Amino acid sequence: MWGGYSVDRPGFYCPGGELGLWTKDPMNRPFWRVPGRFEKKELEDHLLELFPEGLSLHGWQYMLDRHDFIRHPITNDAFVNHTWQMELTFEMVRRAVFPKINSRLQSYFAWETLDDARSFRKDVQAIYRTQSRNGFRADQNWLSLGAQGIATSLCAHRYWSGASSSEPLWEIVLRAPVRIIEKNEILRAETKADIGDPEFVVRCAASPLDHPSLDYGQSEQQDYPERTGISL
Repeated sequence: MWGGYSVDRPGFYCPGGELGLWTKDPMNRPFWRVPGRFEKKELEDHLLELFPEGLSLHGWQYMLDRHDFIRHPITNDAFVNHTWQMELTFEMVRRAVFPKINSRLQSYFAWETLDDARSFRKDVQAIYRTQSRNGFRADQNWLSLGAQGIATSLCAHRYWSGASSSEPLWEIVLRAPVRIIEKNEILRAETKADIGDPEFVVRCAASPLDHPSLDYGQSEQQDYPERTGISL
């Protein structure tokens, strides 16, 4: 059994609830087609082929959030968002070399200690003890593309193998479904009256589908511009 302390960044965890996988994006982000290359349906089918069981909230975010690249004014080289590309690169390495380890895109994250979780969270975020039957421990310091291709490969291999850097920042990667065991701290903004208020239950929904503040709107077909990017 694997477990740890998770920071409730979305704001909907509840004791006794469960964090699972979704076969459709609960935040309803669009798939961006590129005319002449691929259509929305092709993107949907490809994602289903890669992740037939569905994705976690983290997975949907990194598969569908859009980040335009930036063009260098002299070389015209394209630069993309580091974190988003890192997640996809590490996933491909996992599939090729470490297929028995659960994907980050189908997982939820926890810290080993309550103090680590406190150091990570923002003021208004609660901390919960979470638990899963499967997971692994990895050093977050390896989550980087590196300055060279070979450095990126080495970082990914060391992350998935559980290797330690000189000053490790350990995370527990919990395979869904993940049980929310208990809340470890009451936020300053919550009072005993709040907890007894039916509206508090809505704010503490067990699923993002029940959380109105997380709605991204209707997922209509969107065209990705043929020429995109921002000049430096």
